[in-house]
Amino acid sequence: AACERPFGGGRRRAGMPLSTSDMCIEVVKPATSTWECALWQLVAPDDRGRVTLYVSHWWGMSFVQVVAAIEAACAVEGGGLGAEEERVYFCLVINNQWEADAEEIPFEQLARRFTASIRSASRVAAMGIPWHTPAILRRAWCVYELYLAAEMGKRVELCMPPEERADFVRKLQWELEKVVAHLSRVSIALAEASKARDRQEIMALVARTVGVAVLDARTVAVLRDALADVAREALRERPDDIILVDQLGVLLEMQGRLEEAETLHRRALE
Repeated sequence: AACERPFGGGRRRAGMPLSTSDMCIEVVKPATSTWECALWQLVAPDDRGRVTLYVSHWWGMSFVQVVAAIEAACAVEGGGLGAEEERVYFCLVINNQWEADAEEIPFEQLARRFTASIRSASRVAAMGIPWHTPAILRRAWCVYELYLAAEMGKRVELCMPPEERADFVRKLQWELEKVVAHLSRVSIALAEASKARDRQEIMALVARTVGVAVLDARTVAVLRDALADVAREALRERPDDIILVDQLGVLLEMQGRLEEAETLHRRALE
């Protein structure tokens, strides 16, 4: 079987990995075709609830990797509520994909929908896939979502599948400057959108509100906070890792958190 792949180019051959876009076309649309509704509307009422985790992702990402990253974000040891308690806003499931096909949804309506959803969530999961060049940093909607989360004071978490996170932590130990540089490459002016109109509207909105420079700087800052959280979590898992202790201190020093950084540097020297 094959279907159109708007983000993959051409048609997906049997056996090729599913992107989130492929999942929409091959699974979500057929499952909801009778009612032409959103997938969440087929979920039992007892399994619904107020959103606790908003997922910022790109449709071209591997669906399996996105799900693995969401599961990791929901894990209690990672600061989540546990899979049974989390209520996730994942636009593949929440938005009516038939509505998107049937009509051109006004930009203002989309912006209000995403803004309200982020405001209602407790935290935002930024998909760090792949961690060294996160696709979300090249997508205009995603960069704007991270900025909104920062402005609303939401906790932004850099979420990755387990294997991606393990590699990320290794690099964090030995190549901190490169890791920081990778996550500082934010430029909404260079970001793309699947619809040219959306990108134009986002840029116009940014221009008449905060401006590109402020938005980029605020987004970089929230990503560095998220990076520090990953390092803290890794340190809880391996409290005797002196290199990680020292590198977290360096990272916090970069952020101007000098007292916390000094404490960690002293701990590394003991």
